[in-house]
Amino acid sequence: MSLITKGKKKKKGINGRTKGHTFERKLAKILSKWSGVELRRTPMSGGWAKTGDVTPVKPRDMENWPFNVEAKCYAKDTFRFQELLKSADGGSIMVWWKQCLNDAKISNKKPMLIFTQNYDENYVLMDVKDIEHLLISAPFYAYFNRFRVVIFLLTQFLQAFSVEDFKNVE
Repeated sequence: MSLITKGKKKKKGINGRTKGHTFERKLAKILSKWSGVELRRTPMSGGWAKTGDVTPVKPRDMENWPFNVEAKCYAKDTFRFQELLKSADGGSIMVWWKQCLNDAKISNKKPMLIFTQNYDENYVLMDVKDIEHLLISAPFYAYFNRFRVVIFLLTQFLQAFSVEDFKNVE
């Protein structure tokens, strides 16, 4: 099929893989600035890599980096927060969370899912056990008891907490 329809060129959409990689690189910069640890998009993320989508550049920082970051960037209306309330399985967000949990177990890190969709904010989802010691002083967040997860806006999360808050916490 041609990209030309009735004399007009059809606009090509952004490649989802490229979009995901761009989001991962953006998160690496944001999290590097926040943590003081030089981070990068994990080579082969989404493939065989089980260290998360964002990882320290220097091997010596790997031991001190507490997170297994799973990054998801999708088109508008890929997820809806109502799924967490209404859907038996929690919808797309919980599918991504299960992937993050599995990878975090393998890497022995705290799972951190950072997700967004077009024209929306970036969100952070974490296991309540990894952050409950900080919730008393936390800004706005949503807690979903059924799944034992907490969701923040990424900007508020980065302002409220430091990477040190998550080290040596069991």
